[in-house]
Amino acid sequence: MQIVQETPSQLFYSFKTPSTRQLLNRIFAMRGSVHLVAPKELVDSFRAQLKELLCYNNKNDQIK
Repeated sequence: MQIVQETPSQLFYSFKTPSTRQLLNRIFAMRGSVHLVAPKELVDSFRAQLKELLCYNNKNDQIK
């Protein structure tokens, strides 16, 4: 992992990870302090997975 850009309020990192799942777990662990910007395919996949998870949980909440 290396810093590729720094502003007064943000750090932009470039990194490689052996597993997309590992990356998503790390993003969740940072509790909203991370904004994934690229690659677009990964951003789209992450959003789709989150949407699916939220819809699933919402349906389960309505069943109770």
